[in-house]
Amino acid sequence: MKTYKYIVTGKVQGVWFRKNTKQIATQLGMTGYANNLVTGQVKVMATGTDEQHKELKAFLHVGSENAEVQTVDTEEMPQTSFEDFTTG
Repeated sequence: MKTYKYIVTGKVQGVWFRKNTKQIATQLGMTGYANNLVTGQVKVMATGTDEQHKELKAFLHVGSENAEVQTVDTEEMPQTSFEDFTTG
């Protein structure tokens, strides 16, 4: 299991991005969270397998229906255990 931090830039607030991220991550069996940042970006912290991260990252590059993702910055973090996947 690995934990990654994703910073998603673009039109990603007010377009159901976090809700859809939670739905995808939960379906994949991942834990973590998705939060809005004051910069207009969304921060996603997620723990899962390499395959789960591959699928989550593919979603993050596209986003929800009305999102316009410009970039997804990825950084591996120390493994963290989360209870479930939440949004804030």
